[in-house]
Amino acid sequence: MTAIAKKRRRTTVVGVVGTLVLVLAAAAMFAVGVVTLSNSEEGEAVGVDLRPTVVLPATPNALLAVADDEGNLESAVIMTLLPDNVGGSIVIVPRNADVTAAFGAQRRPLNEVFAADAADTAAFESAVEEMLSITIERSAVVSADDLSSVLGDALADVDTIPQDAPIDDAFWSDVAAAAPLETDPVPVPLDEFDQPIPPATVAELAQRLLSGEVQERALATRVPSEAENPTEADVVIVDRRDANLVFAQVSPGLVSTPNTGLSVRIVAPFSDEQIEASDGQYESTTELMLEVISQMYFFQANVVSVDTQPGEGGAAQVTVIQVAQERFVEDMEAIAPIVFGESEVVLASTLIEGVDVVVTLGTDYIATNSASSAESGTVDSTGTDTAGGTDAVTSADTVGGDD
Repeated sequence: MTAIAKKRRRTTVVGVVGTLVLVLAAAAMFAVGVVTLSNSEEGEAVGVDLRPTVVLPATPNALLAVADDEGNLESAVIMTLLPDNVGGSIVIVPRNADVTAAFGAQRRPLNEVFAADAADTAAFESAVEEMLSITIERSAVVSADDLSSVLGDALADVDTIPQDAPIDDAFWSDVAAAAPLETDPVPVPLDEFDQPIPPATVAELAQRLLSGEVQERALATRVPSEAENPTEADVVIVDRRDANLVFAQVSPGLVSTPNTGLSVRIVAPFSDEQIEASDGQYESTTELMLEVISQMYFFQANVVSVDTQPGEGGAAQVTVIQVAQERFVEDMEAIAPIVFGESEVVLASTLIEGVDVVVTLGTDYIATNSASSAESGTVDSTGTDTAGGTDAVTSADTVGGDD
């Protein structure tokens, strides 16, 4: 816990949303309008849009589950490649994570789903997809003894595979640290357009992953309250915002869109100096982004892409909002100043496939939310541990925010 008084008073991500519910009562009506527009084509003229279109980068992923001798889930990770198919990330999925993400009537640990559906890996894969709101392209289940068939030479640089305990987070940290392997990297075949041909198997994906730099990430979790967990199941709840932030950075093209509103890309080009200048409002860009994502959830928006790479000179003062369709402009102009501070809403000159709105945050966002926090005076009560590493941007997020 920080000792900064302003930080203790600062509205948490959840608190900010609560404040916005009161402050934005009228503005929410505009949000409903945006949701309606995003799902309606009535009155829209049929024509050809001549603006150039770019796509979010292709980042192949795989779910790897490790089972113990009794067939129980020992460990689970999602491995994701960079667009060039060399290097990437390993995201550790807690084996006792609640598959309902706290939305179900009862808590159900992922390891229970795995045990119940041991003969059906598709059901396990589906449970992970729904819990994390991502698309998984391939999966495999192996024993600890057979892990070398997937990780190959990477294990030569890992001290040992634990034989008397579960394979834990430290093991995957060692695997990530062992990359890139000193052996010759696996050649990545290209198609007729000089684009990487996706790996056919989990083992092939792992070989490409470990041929380059690898980041290991742990998802933020919290222990459910007694009211949330009446059966006292051994379970943790993955912070939905943190999972969204992680995968919107490393694999934006595979993020699901379960909400009814617009699909949004958030660019947060703040420099370290600009974050520090918030005087304790935010300790990192990660913390700021968790707040933004929570606000987007309030408007039923889907955050599909995130870029937190500092821009040259940091962020500008004014938030720039680029909308894919002119019919979104008026409603966004009404909402934007309340949520983002001083803002400019423009029609995007370049479209991003699957993205309705690109929000490039300005420093006035910090000023606006700092004022709201000071007025609310609520205390941080999320109880979440924002896992380190989510502030780092890989080259998986290559689509610029200044189209």
